[in-house]
Amino acid sequence: MTPAAPTLGNSSNDTSQYQFPSNFTAVPLYIYPYLNASDLESASNDTNYGVEGYVPAGAQDGSPQPLLPAGGAPGGNAQLYDVLYQVRATIRNTGSIPGDEVVQLYVSLGGEYDPQIVLRNFERLSIQPGSTATFTADITRRDLSNWDTTAQNWLISSSPKTVYVGSSSRTLPLSAPLS
Repeated sequence: MTPAAPTLGNSSNDTSQYQFPSNFTAVPLYIYPYLNASDLESASNDTNYGVEGYVPAGAQDGSPQPLLPAGGAPGGNAQLYDVLYQVRATIRNTGSIPGDEVVQLYVSLGGEYDPQIVLRNFERLSIQPGSTATFTADITRRDLSNWDTTAQNWLISSSPKTVYVGSSSRTLPLSAPLS
C-alpha cells in the first residue's frame, strides 16, 4: 500500500470561492481553473456527476492505495527491461565497394488487434566488400508486452510472437518464431 496522502494548505467547500472573478476577461482557447457556477453538478458539465461508483472508493479521502504492479522504480516496473531474447543476424556485402546497411528488427505480437509488426531496434552497419558484419539486438519484456487496462499492467499475451530482420518493413527476409 502507498502511504496516506498528506493534507497540504487550506481547502474550502465553498464553491463561490472558485468561480470566475467578476472583473475577469477570458483569453480565447485558454483553459481556466475556475467554475462556471456554484452548483457543482452544472459546473461539471458531466452526465455521470454524482453517479454511485463513478469515483472509486478511497480516491478522494487521501487513504493509502494499493500499489500497481506496473509501478516500481522510476520509469515503471524494472522487469520490463529484462532481456528475454537476443537476436543475431549476419549481413554480407556481396558488392565490390564498401557499403552501409541499416538492419531493422521487427516483432509481431500476434494478437488479433495488434499491429502486424512493430519496429523494436535498428543499427547502421558499415561493411567492406566481401566482408560480413553481425547485427545483435536484445528483445525485452516490454518489447513483447501489451498494456492490459483491467490488470493495469504490461502483460505478455499467449499469442504467437515472431521476430523479423531486414532492411525495411517491406523487406524482411529473416524471420523466426519466439517460444
